[in-house]
Amino acid sequence: MGNANFWKNTSGNVGVIFAIAALPIMVGSTLAMDKYKANSVQADLQAATDNAVLATVSNGALDPGDRQSYAESRFASNYKAYPATLKYSDTASVVQLTATAKMPTLMGSIVGRDNILVSATAAGTVSRGRTICVLALSEDSESAMSFSDSVLFEASNCSVHVNSKHANAITSTSTMTPKAQDFCVTGSGTGTFNPPLNSECTKVNDPYADLVFPTPTQCVEDAATRGQQLYDTLTTGFSQMGTTYSEEDATTTGSNTVLRPGTYCDPVIVDGANVTFSPGTYQFLAGIKFKNSAQVHAQSVTLVLHGPENMIEVETGAQVYLKAPASGDLAGLAIIQGEQSYVGLGNQILPAGRWVGVIRGAKPISRLNSGGHLDVIGTVYLPDQHLDVSGTSTFGARSRSTSFIADTVSFSEKTRASLTVNHTAEGLPPIEPRVEEAPRLIK
Repeated sequence: MGNANFWKNTSGNVGVIFAIAALPIMVGSTLAMDKYKANSVQADLQAATDNAVLATVSNGALDPGDRQSYAESRFASNYKAYPATLKYSDTASVVQLTATAKMPTLMGSIVGRDNILVSATAAGTVSRGRTICVLALSEDSESAMSFSDSVLFEASNCSVHVNSKHANAITSTSTMTPKAQDFCVTGSGTGTFNPPLNSECTKVNDPYADLVFPTPTQCVEDAATRGQQLYDTLTTGFSQMGTTYSEEDATTTGSNTVLRPGTYCDPVIVDGANVTFSPGTYQFLAGIKFKNSAQVHAQSVTLVLHGPENMIEVETGAQVYLKAPASGDLAGLAIIQGEQSYVGLGNQILPAGRWVGVIRGAKPISRLNSGGHLDVIGTVYLPDQHLDVSGTSTFGARSRSTSFIADTVSFSEKTRASLTVNHTAEGLPPIEPRVEEAPRLIK
């Protein structure tokens, strides 16, 4: 009788059923956790193999017999998770490293799988004749080069180089992955780059450190209108430096204006349609701004900014075509900034050192904003300034040879910066600087 009652009693069935059902749920959850963890381990493996390969192909001082041990040592210094086995191969031009790690599973004994094999492979080589089309000269700045917002940066046949030793010398938070022949930095950086960031690079010297700048001549403006009012204007600087100046004090163009080469002592505002810069060298003592309604054509022209505080600004919406001269002392240079500042008073041009318009603690910023059509053909050289390239449209759609050299550089907003260095197609001298050897990942 007692046994019959036992079989009829169902009060514990729910617990039994739950226990049986819980097992596959737990197994499924742990498998998902294992998969997530494996992805993380794989990312760590990939970063370590990338770094090891780039470091090995970069180190030209290594004897061939020492390259494998060097690569394995570099890998070990960057990967600390689970024991990994390494497979190394080395030909005359390509180094390849594959790392495989066994990651223990959370419930491996239940499903008969104690470990998950995770692997990553990297291969690298040394490219010859690398041309740098974006160079940040600063040796200590954080974010000496940065990519942000939804900027799309592509430099298909040239390299990006950052001299800064900072741990975050180059950064990318853009929703679009920056692309170039390679990204080389003396320090390190954060973000995703294609190809991956190479942090084993050495400093690249300023190719124009010894450039001889032209000496300003007599002011183009009417000397009778100049005096203390001009002096006051020059010492305040552009509004982007944190101060203001009256646009009434500036030289402003209108539509259908033809400008001539020479020295412009007042701030210059380029406005209006069909503005032409005749071929030659234009020297500015107090900056130049292209308004958003400007339509400008400048062929065989170099814009010279005298002094670190002397800036150029192209507003979003301006339509500017600027091409550097093909010959002469400034061949290939479209925009350049020099160390020496000047003040123009009446018929005199006076050296002013480095102080005119500078706000202490602030780095001068030159801005190239795309929005209409903005094409700079040749080199932009701003060694004492921050260069900001931003806007809402394609920069350089009509340019087949463009490069930027500045103290620091940023690419932001929605601009599409498409850079190439086909100087032959544009009839210009080769883009500088060039680095004869550059390591890069090919796998």
